[in-house]
Amino acid sequence: MKHPETYELFPTLVQKHNIDPQESIVQDILDDNDLGDHGIILGGMRSKSHKVLENYPKLKQEIQNSINEYAEKLGMDNVIIANSWYNVYFQGGSVRRHNHPGSIVSGAYYVHLEMPKSHLLIENPNPPELWNKLTKYNPIVEEIIVQQNDLLLFPSRLYHTTDPNESSRRVCVSFNTNYVE
Repeated sequence: MKHPETYELFPTLVQKHNIDPQESIVQDILDDNDLGDHGIILGGMRSKSHKVLENYPKLKQEIQNSINEYAEKLGMDNVIIANSWYNVYFQGGSVRRHNHPGSIVSGAYYVHLEMPKSHLLIENPNPPELWNKLTKYNPIVEEIIVQQNDLLLFPSRLYHTTDPNESSRRVCVSFNTNYVE
């Protein structure tokens, strides 16, 4: 009997970049006492502004350069940051399962971690009722380890969540993108 040909179709690209430390943003965020609630954040707060990266042009450009690299790999042109915000998670804080409708590429830049690492959990977009047992082709979730100054880029349609924060604070700048009009 011949061995079957195997095609690993439609891979999902998630990239991790390391961004140069941005000291001023860390202190600015940690000093911000005007944070708001958000329904998907448990044990944490969110910036009220949705244009946070406008205040940090160097960081915004570094993130945009990473987005450009990611988009080029996927054959996309003219993808730009549309909005940005930050989340501050206190001990035990996390973000509920969600995705980013209306966005193309979403990202999370880990500005401040008091522990050496954290995790972003990304769900398999294929429905789990399709299989009887797990193989390398059908994990329920993939856990991506992140460290301070890591930037994760992923398709906005993917559902994701975080592990509970084990330190006193974890800070993440998140963003969505759109095509240039």
